[in-house]
Amino acid sequence: MKLRFTLLLSLVFIVLSTYSQTFYRTGSDDDIETEPTFGILLAGGATDNNDGMAWLANLTNGGDVVVLRASGSDGYNNYIYSGLGVQVNSVTSIVIQSQAQADNPDVCEAVANAEMVFIAGGNQWNYYSHWKGTCLQEALIAHVNVKSAPIGGTSAGLAVLGEVVFTAENGSVWSNEALGNPYHFRVTLANDFLEIPFLENLITDSHYDDIYGDGNNRHGRHFAFMSRMIADWDMDARGIGVDEYTAVGVDENGLARVFGHPSYDDYAYFLKANHDPEVCENGQPLTWYHEKKAVSVYKLKGDFTGSGTFDLTTWNDGEGGDWFYWYAQNGNLGYAAEVTFEIVGDFTGTLEAESEGLLLDSGDAVQLGATVGFFADPEEGKRVKQWIVNDEVQNEISQLFVLNNLENKIHVQVEFMEIPAGTYMVSFFPVGGNGALSASADGEEILNGASVNAGSDILFTALPDEGYSVAEWKLNGNNVLGENNEPFAGVEFLYENLESDVNVTVGFAETDPGFEAGIFLMWDVASTANTPAYREEYYSVWISAEGTQPEDFTMIFDETLDSSIPNWDYQARSLDISEYAGQQVYIAFRHHESTEKDRIMINNVKILISYEDPNEEPFLILDEDFQGGVEEAQGGEIDPAWLPDGWTAIDLDGDGQNWYYADFEGDGYMLSRSWLNPNPLTPDNWLITPPVILSDDPSSAHAILNSPREHVVTLYPNPASSLLTVVNKSNIKIDRWEMFSADGRRMLKSQTAFLTSESIDIATLKPGIYLLRVFFDDGSAGTMRFVKR
Repeated sequence: MKLRFTLLLSLVFIVLSTYSQTFYRTGSDDDIETEPTFGILLAGGATDNNDGMAWLANLTNGGDVVVLRASGSDGYNNYIYSGLGVQVNSVTSIVIQSQAQADNPDVCEAVANAEMVFIAGGNQWNYYSHWKGTCLQEALIAHVNVKSAPIGGTSAGLAVLGEVVFTAENGSVWSNEALGNPYHFRVTLANDFLEIPFLENLITDSHYDDIYGDGNNRHGRHFAFMSRMIADWDMDARGIGVDEYTAVGVDENGLARVFGHPSYDDYAYFLKANHDPEVCENGQPLTWYHEKKAVSVYKLKGDFTGSGTFDLTTWNDGEGGDWFYWYAQNGNLGYAAEVTFEIVGDFTGTLEAESEGLLLDSGDAVQLGATVGFFADPEEGKRVKQWIVNDEVQNEISQLFVLNNLENKIHVQVEFMEIPAGTYMVSFFPVGGNGALSASADGEEILNGASVNAGSDILFTALPDEGYSVAEWKLNGNNVLGENNEPFAGVEFLYENLESDVNVTVGFAETDPGFEAGIFLMWDVASTANTPAYREEYYSVWISAEGTQPEDFTMIFDETLDSSIPNWDYQARSLDISEYAGQQVYIAFRHHESTEKDRIMINNVKILISYEDPNEEPFLILDEDFQGGVEEAQGGEIDPAWLPDGWTAIDLDGDGQNWYYADFEGDGYMLSRSWLNPNPLTPDNWLITPPVILSDDPSSAHAILNSPREHVVTLYPNPASSLLTVVNKSNIKIDRWEMFSADGRRMLKSQTAFLTSESIDIATLKPGIYLLRVFFDDGSAGTMRFVKR
């Protein structure tokens, strides 16, 4: 019984107040002295990474933990004490909201006695301005340099750990502001705060790949901070940037390891300056270029065990990552990778490389996304044997090797061989993209540039992309003609009885895609929350051909809104409901309980019939933009209980709240009303359209004909297993796209523009539901849902 009583006592949560200072303590009342191991944890700022936090807590050797914060209370106590599977003696959270509280002897004694200190998120200006010049600052420096005990921080807590701190005295700063003027009034830096081993000459940043109001992540501002370190203090500038769900653990030997989820883009970035910036002046855009080699960046992906490492004692050695270069020209950040190339083997010749119209020297930096072409010219009597890229043999043996969309550092090698007697070289390739070209000799598939026996018959097969067809063939530079001396446009071209070297090319032309036949439900959706985490609202779309009771409906779409998309930013959605053709249906929108914080908006609900014949105008059955369908009460105010004609709201959860019509500067929309502070959000409610007959007969339709929707994008196949094709059916170019998992994590992205279609390799994605967000050239955007098998 005595043992049981003691155990229960150790789990008591205690609140102590001294000098008007509150201590939240979980665990043992008495401090314990252990021999901790030094280490640092740099956490990315979102939900804490359990593996990284457990790694840090384990360094206490069962000791006491102190959590420092400027707001909140005991949020970390149970998490660290009992949620990580690591034994610690106690966890004490201390809220410090003034310099006087930071100079409280009890606070400093608690830090001095701790075997681990962790600094929570918040606002780093509170930490810097309240702790500077106090006993707490001295205690933290002694904690790491005298006691050699571990320390960590997340978000704002991470921001104060480097020798140089972005203090945020004047608030946060966006990348375009810092790159446009490194001395922007919000770029406030200090180098007189903490002194932590391995973080000398270094500035940290968190939430690294989040997209902010300027449409950029934090790479650019971090890069600008480093330029100031050189310009102001002549430092050997370095930086560590950490993605939101990622954590970097630095051990007592300076070896950094990255913790994250291996199925997501959880990365850390290690930046080191190679040169001084060319232009870093107040009021001037930053130029830090040096042939695209201004800053070297080691990008390292996290996993559960932190197997990827980077050595902070050398800043040159890493395992599991890739090296890149970052640079800035006139305030614009660029990314590049090194390209090296050489001839290997027993035979000689020449090897040239070109990108963006410029010849390259081996070792040059080339912008990411660029196309790099290599041309090998062997000595007489020789031909290309193989191309090798980063030690992998390529499926290409022609003299010309083209690498599209440079993604990382590459080393290209070419090897030559003697031309076999009695053979001729067969070269073939598509011109201008938009398709592929294959060939076979006497029924056996051959590679471009192959040596083929004399007398062989060569069959060339064109493989045009979706929306393209063969326009012309050329043999040794001359057009191949068909009937009536017109350019031959078949998908197969046969060259018989090979008697010399041949070069065959094929060109493709865009075909008229017409309209995809079908019936499509379209709507716009947006979140309202100022806080990004509260934008992750979950809603669903349902259809019924029976009635308007919830049990009559079948769910046809659901999603959790992306927290990185700004509030009040409408996202377009489209869904094929052709299987209900000819029926009378009801459409319902349901906002589920999710973050319990805020509402969502639905607008521009349409049902459209499109036809295979491109000359036949699409037909709008339903076109509700929530304008003019709601009467105004006296005084010009709209009664929030009123709905547009024919719409129904069902208060299923009985909370007295529901969807209602709202108006902002004449722009009407439907708003989920189930939010009434301080009551929790329980929006188990339904918003139902009027009955809609899915027919293009104007006499039976419930809306007038209108102009077709400007932006129509479809995905196929859906579900998909390896390749997902994005088809743009508008005449507005898609500028770029980003792919997100169902929980809002960005998985893939592309900066390559296209007008008609693009195929995306999704083979490496885990099975599940994903969102593809496309950005049009006119500034609009839309998001679609697909399933990965």
